[in-house]
Amino acid sequence: HVPGLSGSSPRLGGLLSREADAGFPPVDATLAPFREAFDWEAARKAGRVVPKERANDEYDAARRRLLEVDAGLQQELSRWRRELRDSSIELWTPSVANGQTTEPFQLAVAEKTLQKQGTPEEFAQQMSSKKGTKRFWTAELRELAGEHLEAKAAEEAALAAAAKQLFA
Repeated sequence: HVPGLSGSSPRLGGLLSREADAGFPPVDATLAPFREAFDWEAARKAGRVVPKERANDEYDAARRRLLEVDAGLQQELSRWRRELRDSSIELWTPSVANGQTTEPFQLAVAEKTLQKQGTPEEFAQQMSSKKGTKRFWTAELRELAGEHLEAKAAEEAALAAAAKQLFA
């Protein structure tokens, strides 16, 4: 019986009890997949359900793709840092009100570096600038940025599908 209820309402206490033959059918086996598929503490903190690894194939595939693209972005950043001999080069993404941008991962390069090393031919398109820094896309960065946006959208769709499946 449930402590605190057995005295005032023995029937209710019996129905809510987990004891065998107490009245409420056992649901542990039915609920186990839900308990194991998600990190519920993380969901409470983040405000959304994120499947654990290997619990949702669609989400796992989308997440792997996003990580692959991000690794490619880091490789491209490392390449330009080496080539221009400047470890301060960064990938810059403009911030927008709704959190979504169509032009992420611009290569932010100090004007001093460009004066010293010259502007590479691959930097054909200057995207923006601020005092002391110019921002570029290379063909490779443009492609990776598009792949990142697609992978992020696939991840969001997989999360939505997982939540829908959970609450359906």
